Order: sequence, then C-alpha cells, then structure tokens
Amino acid sequence: MGPGFKYHVITISAIFLALTVGLVVGSLTVSPRLVRTFSGALHNLNITVQQDLAAKRQQVANYQKFLDKVMPSLVQKDLQGQDVTLIQVGDYSDPIPAIQTVVSQAGGEVVNVITLQHILSDDGSLLDQKLSELHSDHPNLPTSRVKLLNLLATTLVKGENPSDPLLGPLQDAGLISFHSSYPLQPVCRRFVLLAGSHADATSRVTNVDAPLIAALQHLGATVVMCEPQNASVSDVPVYHTLGLQVPTIDDVDDSIGLYSLVLALQGGVSGDFGVKPTAKDLIPTPSSS
Repeated sequence: MGPGFKYHVITISAIFLALTVGLVVGSLTVSPRLVRTFSGALHNLNITVQQDLAAKRQQVANYQKFLDKVMPSLVQKDLQGQDVTLIQVGDYSDPIPAIQTVVSQAGGEVVNVITLQHILSDDGSLLDQKLSELHSDHPNLPTSRVKLLNLLATTLVKGENPSDPLLGPLQDAGLISFHSSYPLQPVCRRFVLLAGSHADATSRVTNVDAPLIAALQHLGATVVMCEPQNASVSDVPVYHTLGLQVPTIDDVDDSIGLYSLVLALQGGVSGDFGVKPTAKDLIPTPSSS
C-alpha cells in the first residue's frame, strides 16, 4: 500500500469521523430534553450568582456603615486645632464635603476651599493675555504663571495684604474661584490638593500642581494630593514622572481614603496610598502617639 493511498484512507476516515461527530452533536443540540436540562442548569446558576452578589453587596454596605460609625473615634483629635486649605486642581469636586467633614471630625477645620481654573494650565497665549491685562490694573500681580503661583502660595500661607489684594482680582479674572468665604483665612500650613482628571492632565500637573507644591513646601507647608477612586484618569503617574514629593491618596471618595488623608495631614508621611496600581499601601501607618 503506497503512501498516497494511505493518505487517501486517512482523509476519508477523517471526513467520516467529522460527519459522525457532527451528527452526534447535532442530535444533542436539537434534543428538547437536553435543552430543558441546560436551561434549568443555567437558570439555577444565575440565581446562585445573583444571591452571591447580593450577599457581597450587603457585606460591603455593612463595612461602610461600620466605618461611618467608627470614623469620628478613629480620627478624633488627630488634627486638633489645625486649619486646612483645600485646593481643587482637578476635575472632581464631589469629595469636598466629605473632606470637610472628616477634617472637622479630626478636630481641625477646612477654612479655605479654592478652585484653580483650567486657564491657569493654558500653554498658549490666552493666559499670557489675561495676566498682562491683570498686571495693567494691578501692578502687584506678576505676568508669569510661576511667579503668580508663588505669590498665591505665599498669600495662602501668610495671609493677604488688605491694602494690596491678590485673590479678589484673580477671582474676578476667572483664574480662581472660592467655595468658602472671602477674604480667606491666613496662616494656614496644611494643604490638600484635590486632583483626578477627565482626561490626561500632564500639562496641568506640570504647569500648575508642580510649581504650586514647590512654593508651598518652600514655605514649610504640609501638602497632600488626593483624588477620587472613580476619576477617569489618575494624576498619580504624572506626579511620579515629575518626581513630586508629596503623599498621594487615590481613593478619597471612600472612608478608607478619608482616613488616610487625615493621617497624611498630620505630617511626616510619604508614599502612595489607596487601591490603584500606583498605591504602595492601603493607608499610612497610624502614629503611635
């Protein structure tokens, strides 16, 4: 028997085997009894999965209730008598009320809430034109973004000169906005930068966050960056790329993240905390004192 014939036999055998398998599978597929069996199994599996999901959701809800109950005791007096300024640099303002609450529970107070508008990160001529116009009306205001952020940091830490105001003109020009009363409370040395973006924010972090952080830290302030867990784009990787030496918290819209924020605001904390891939730990190590 030559090799050609062998291959011919093998080919025919393979065809018949395929036909046989097809007939068997086909007969199984159209079997009403088998269909009912599989349908029942899938229905039971779906019920089991839904029950498991409901149990997990209830478990998560219970943990959240527990954290809400114990949070005041966990953070009590951790920020006693400390004033905090909250600066929104990113696209999410939702966590602001929760941050104000947890700082209050820790014995501190969020005395200033400010939003830096997107125009401050502009790479084109729009910001230059705006600063030039401001300088014409207020010669004390610089025409350079970096110098303006340095002056802003100094004003937030040391207070504003009533005879030479800075923040009011910046708000009138649409560069910043206040969520708190104006004039702002001076002599504040703890700052929260609320970040997190809808899209890549490399330009903003480079042009705004980085020089502002440098200016605040130069003045001896404690600075903590945080963002919500549900932010479309995390700003933490850009902070890493630029080498910004501030603690970051990537889940400040969660009770655990709020607890981390209080710990970080006490000072002496470094690292990245939360639940995203950039986090090195869930929370900072609580102080033993």
